[in-house]
Order: sequence, then structure tokens, then C-alpha cells
Amino acid sequence: MAKKYPILVLIVLAGLFTGFGQTTIYSEDFAGQNGKGAFGPTPTIDVTGVTWNVDISGATLGNNDWFF
Repeated sequence: MAKKYPILVLIVLAGLFTGFGQTTIYSEDFAGQNGKGAFGPTPTIDVTGVTWNVDISGATLGNNDWFF
């Protein structure tokens, strides 16, 4: 009888973990949006053709620095 308890515990734990799954609220893969964002010390901001924006007012970008 004692040998059945580990199997019972595993079954109960498996049932508990499947009941608490994660739900994705929002997902974005940024497909086709390469090169968008902010670049360099000037900075140059390009967000044309995308549905998002960037605020780099508190950032200091150097040469070859990107923010996207």
C-alpha cells in the first residue's frame, strides 16, 4: 500500500500544475520592422509604418547605438 503514495502524489501535482497555466496578454514579434526605432547621437528616429513609438528624451545615444 505504501508504494502507491508516490504515484498518487505525482497525479495530484500534475493536476495542480495544469490548472495554473499562463495566459498571454499581448504578443508582438516585430516582423518586418527591422531598422525602426532611434539611432545614433543625433538621434535619428524612424517609426514610419509601425504602430508604436519611442521616447528617448532621457537617453544618451552614441555612435552605433540603437534604441528600438
